[in-house]
Amino acid sequence: MDFLGLFDPSEEDSDVGSSSGSLGSAGMSSPDSSSPESSLEESSSSELEQLPDQLPPEPQLGNIEYKLKLVSPSKHRFQHLVTQMKWRLREGQGEAIYEIGVEDSGLMTGLEPAEMTASLTTLHRMAAELGAAVTVLRERRVPAAPGGPERCVSEVLVRKVPNGIHSVDLRLSLTFDLYPVQVPDDIHSVDLRLSLTYDFDFGPVQEPDIHSVYLRLAVPDDIHSVDLRLAVLGNADVGKSTLLGVLTYGELDNGRGRSRLNIFRHLHEIRTGRTSSISHEILGFDSEGNTVDYSASPTAEEICEQSTKLVTFIDLAGHQKYLKTTVLGLTGYSPHHAMLVVSANSGIAGTTQEHVGLALALKVPMFIVVTKIDLTSAATLRHTLAALEAMVRGPGCGKQPLRVVDETSAAEAAAAPSDTVPVFSVSSVTGAGLPLLKKYLHALSPSTGATERKRLEQQLCEFQIDETYRISETGVVVGGLLTKGIITEGARLSLGPLEDGTFTPVRVSTIHRNRRPSRVVRAGQAASLAIDRDVPGLRRGMVLLAPQARPTACIYFQATVCAFRPQAICRRLQTTVHLGNVRQTAVIEGVFDSTDQLPANKTTSAMFKFYRQPEYVSVGDRLLFRLGRARGYGIGTVTQVFPCRQEEKMM
Repeated sequence: MDFLGLFDPSEEDSDVGSSSGSLGSAGMSSPDSSSPESSLEESSSSELEQLPDQLPPEPQLGNIEYKLKLVSPSKHRFQHLVTQMKWRLREGQGEAIYEIGVEDSGLMTGLEPAEMTASLTTLHRMAAELGAAVTVLRERRVPAAPGGPERCVSEVLVRKVPNGIHSVDLRLSLTFDLYPVQVPDDIHSVDLRLSLTYDFDFGPVQEPDIHSVYLRLAVPDDIHSVDLRLAVLGNADVGKSTLLGVLTYGELDNGRGRSRLNIFRHLHEIRTGRTSSISHEILGFDSEGNTVDYSASPTAEEICEQSTKLVTFIDLAGHQKYLKTTVLGLTGYSPHHAMLVVSANSGIAGTTQEHVGLALALKVPMFIVVTKIDLTSAATLRHTLAALEAMVRGPGCGKQPLRVVDETSAAEAAAAPSDTVPVFSVSSVTGAGLPLLKKYLHALSPSTGATERKRLEQQLCEFQIDETYRISETGVVVGGLLTKGIITEGARLSLGPLEDGTFTPVRVSTIHRNRRPSRVVRAGQAASLAIDRDVPGLRRGMVLLAPQARPTACIYFQATVCAFRPQAICRRLQTTVHLGNVRQTAVIEGVFDSTDQLPANKTTSAMFKFYRQPEYVSVGDRLLFRLGRARGYGIGTVTQVFPCRQEEKMM
């Protein structure tokens, strides 16, 4: 197990490398350990001995760059490196990983201490040109030749996120009624740049020689930080809310669930100790990698303002009774990753396997956090970790577990491919393992490539409504996720579908992202939009679409489906359908199979009909449906949609 998988375009220069990733699985804990902490330390030492000396060859895409060395580059070469870093940051949504001392082929040659110091100095200069911050994630010593000097390889995180308006240029046109003067031909205008404090610096000019003054206006329209959405899964009573309380409020738990009281939203949750709704909590990181939580910033607005990276935890219910709420959180909020929380005492129990199945069905990358290690013996902890690794490697999952035991493996896990499942062991009471989890969250990226983001932004906008509010002095506000396109202030969109399947025009008054005003929201970003009027019947599950799309709703749609568990799909079966932010009962009107009944684990096509009202559905949408009161469920893909107008003609 070694440095994380890195991706980057190739370069011809000797000091340029690309990126890739390496897989690995952590060694098992020593059976002679007397405590969870000692077992993890022994596992760490065994892993360091097995680190390979070479990374995979560089792929062509990504935000990760290999550099053999960056020692005293020429002026032209330095500008080329800055341009390349700018491209890498764009690929990683403001984050880039640099491997210093690695050749293009992935061979970790390493640098001597003086060369490494000079290379890191150059890297800091490059980042300073772009207003970025540099953080060394980890270092690795490379075996030197007999009698040769010591060499090392460094992995560096470069992060640049616009925190606001860096400069404001204003164009003014001033007319002077002056006596006739001779205006020099070479003085036509004066360009002035304004700083954040709005200080005007006109410079030494003669007033009679000024015909007009121009200041160009260019206000950034994309004020944001790196956003990462994490869905928190796991069985009831495993410590999900307690862990989130410790992470977001910066205070350890007292062993009786005090920290989770800050997370609960309802009185019955406080009484029972079980989450029954979807709640959102945030944890910020500044440019240096330090956490920004409620212990230092009393309000969420301050956390957002001080953070260059924002992690949003979507706390979901773990009890079987609230499974529909958990599924809605996974399908409607489109999390980038899922954090599966497992108790070291109980292990794989209750809805744990069902939550794993949901994450796999929706193709959400996952990592595991084992809690309550302070209440568990070393033998029980080893048994729980072994059972989790067996489940991850099993035929239903087919992934590779990676046990995180030190900072090296934490940084490696953050850039591991999607078929790797990192495993953490933490305690919310003693704080053991929490620094490694925070380091992992700091380096973890949404893993959406620039090419895919650009493709989505070029499409017509589609905004899924997950929350609705009516605020005095503001009016109607809808919150949700923009899955396609770009929305700006003043945009005119179509809202619906209403009960009759129609869409009504609305105008976006203001936009807020991360509790701050913004002028634009792009595909893949969550935001709150204030619209200019109240719409009767406004609800979750509606969408905002571009009028050019000529949106239509549907009651009937066809999908290719596959059911899990031993329950067949047949005609007239009622199911609860989850399509993005849509959750509604639907009836299977027909199964296109010779027997008109589909056994489990077989794929076929089926016709669905919404039971209550029409919804907006698109071809290619991923479908998840639950089979009545049974614990089974099925997945599928929408293949055909029958618009309401077409349905009326058919009838």
